[in-house]
Amino acid sequence: MNKTALLALCLSSHASWAGSGSEEATWQYTVQAGDTLWSFAAKHLISPAYVPKLQQQNGIANPYRLTPGSLLAVPYSWTRQNDSTVTIESLSGSVHVQDADGQALKAAPGLRLVAGSRLSTGKDAMLKLRMADGSTLQLWSNSKLTLGKQVFYPTTGAIQSLNQLDHGSASNAVVPKQLMPNRYQIYTPSAVTTVRGTEFRVRSLDGQHT
Repeated sequence: MNKTALLALCLSSHASWAGSGSEEATWQYTVQAGDTLWSFAAKHLISPAYVPKLQQQNGIANPYRLTPGSLLAVPYSWTRQNDSTVTIESLSGSVHVQDADGQALKAAPGLRLVAGSRLSTGKDAMLKLRMADGSTLQLWSNSKLTLGKQVFYPTTGAIQSLNQLDHGSASNAVVPKQLMPNRYQIYTPSAVTTVRGTEFRVRSLDGQHT
């Protein structure tokens, strides 16, 4: 497989996910009874200043009158979000961890890692990571992984977790979210795997095969 995006979807009854990689991701929010653009902004957006843009983008005549069941296209970048961490849940065997500056860290359960951290496992080793929403990534033996952007969306409980599997294999259990789907991606040198909520494994053999 070469430069191919794999898509595994766990469908949500209230929202859907669009966009990946460098494209602007868009949350398709299903309007509920009583919603207005202002009440939506107060709950979910970084600032109410985005209301006019949201109104224009969705072609809405009256921001105080929304039709229940209709969809709002909302760029993820407009929604409330916090930089997040990834926590080591368990490990066994030879596990090496470096922070974003290349400094060695002592790998142990409870250690919180940020974007840019580099992880590697030796022969017969294993490392299990937990994201802010409870999703997990298990790195198997002889594997190397670099943590990318980690974001938590506090009003919906969703996450953005973008990680680079440089070599080896990783098992993933991504928690499906009903209101706002997770953005969970595993990059390898030759492919991108994108999911919103499912269990899957990715294996990177070398720079050409995933």
